[in-house]
Amino acid sequence: MRKALITFLGTGIGKRTTGTAQLEYRKTAYKMTNGEVSEPTPFIGLYLNQALVVDDLHIFGTTSSMWSTLLDYLSDRHYKETEVPISNLVDFCFDQNGTDSIIEKQSEIENSLSEMLDNKSFIHFHDSVNNETKMWSLFGDLAETMKNYNEIHIDITHGFRHLPLFVVTALSYITSLYPSIKVRGLYYGNFESKKDRNDENEPADIVDLLPAWEMMNWFHAARDFALYGNGKDLSSLLEAHHPDLAKTFLGINDTLQITFIEGFSKRLAKMERLFDQEESSPNPDPRITPLRPLMTDINGMVDRKKPEWYNQIKTAQWYHKRCMYQQALTALVEGIKSYVLVHEGEDWKDRDTRDTFFKHHFDWRKQNAILGKDGKKYYENIRKWRNEINHAGLLHTDAAGMTKTVIDSIGRLFSDPQLEKILSKA
Repeated sequence: MRKALITFLGTGIGKRTTGTAQLEYRKTAYKMTNGEVSEPTPFIGLYLNQALVVDDLHIFGTTSSMWSTLLDYLSDRHYKETEVPISNLVDFCFDQNGTDSIIEKQSEIENSLSEMLDNKSFIHFHDSVNNETKMWSLFGDLAETMKNYNEIHIDITHGFRHLPLFVVTALSYITSLYPSIKVRGLYYGNFESKKDRNDENEPADIVDLLPAWEMMNWFHAARDFALYGNGKDLSSLLEAHHPDLAKTFLGINDTLQITFIEGFSKRLAKMERLFDQEESSPNPDPRITPLRPLMTDINGMVDRKKPEWYNQIKTAQWYHKRCMYQQALTALVEGIKSYVLVHEGEDWKDRDTRDTFFKHHFDWRKQNAILGKDGKKYYENIRKWRNEINHAGLLHTDAAGMTKTVIDSIGRLFSDPQLEKILSKA
């Protein structure tokens, strides 16, 4: 289980061409969320590096960040004698040759930092993140760094104000690409919270923004269901806060995934009751109440005053809107079959009746009589494309090339006026 801390080093206010700040970060003690207080330090990342017990430290900054100020501070603190004296590195990188030369000494600086801080340390140089190209460049460096770890802690204290927004956005994308990465902490040293900013011993609170990061997980889970009909992650998140609602929602999700539509409206009604109870409780959970629009949308899939076949077809439209084509066609075909059986006074829920009727009795005359000439053609097209998908395109010599054709054909089926004519008969 490899762990890393990623921290950012700003430029401060001062000689940005030399990396030496005229107005350095003020020293202060920092207080973790568990109450632990550090010794005064101008760099919160140094304290977090010790407190979190990580394997590696990664420091990101531009070539004009306060590298010399950081190195001078470490040298003054006498963390540990190193093979290459820090003062020599500072002189070479900044006093003589300008900031770009720090890149030439990157390896030596990393080795010295690693010796002083007792864990492997890396420095990363990036351009000022002020346009799309530079944002994607930094994204690539962050992704390459993070993918090597199981757990990530990130300190955003000393980055420019736009960097925290960028970092959290990038982090959301990176953890989607590498699901094994777990974000364990997202820290901001709140120096502004101090009553006396000149008192080094008065601790500044370290705010752990992990709850905000977890909010991002809720966003992804809600989005997955709203756009794609996949509610697994949302059900998992609900489990810790409202088990009954989570169980009911999981049942709804599983029902949708395998198109077991019968009794669907009862599950939706239960979900609505549980949600209403949560909203009307003395202390409604702020994680759950924002989901009301999503729950309303799900509940709107069916009309409890309409027959079951109608809701099967409405659910098929829901599937199609979310590009769940196989489920869409299955629900649509079965919905029309249910409509036909109800029209004929047959038991539409009986499996044998369904099989026998459509195998032996639903000939072209019955189809014309119940669905009409246009409806008959519509039904034939639906069954054709359902079979195409269920048989994995085996009826085509070039199945791969048929994908777009099939999807376009399904789209035309769901926009056909015949569908609304059938629904209007409910």
